[in-house]
Amino acid sequence: MTRPCVCGSPGSPGQCHFCKLYATDERYRRLWSGLPQEPYAEPSHVKAGSQAAPEEKARRLAICTVCEYFDPTKTMCRLCRCGLVARAGLLDKHCPLPVPKW
Repeated sequence: MTRPCVCGSPGSPGQCHFCKLYATDERYRRLWSGLPQEPYAEPSHVKAGSQAAPEEKARRLAICTVCEYFDPTKTMCRLCRCGLVARAGLLDKHCPLPVPKW
């Protein structure tokens, strides 16, 4: 990967913060040069078809945000310590309460 994004040539007006860092900071260039060249892919543990529909994920998150175990500062469940944005988006996951809310 030559640069962190495709906002424009390094040094050009309108370049993003990441390209400015890439153009001016050798440590940042080394960081990017050590990353894989292929585009981002879903992690191997996320199976195809296991993602909840956006409407279902939003419904689950709405339930979580009014739960007594919801930690709004970290967007996580205090009961299971999971990241709710990720958990709510997976079809095979459910609320960790003994009687699940979703």
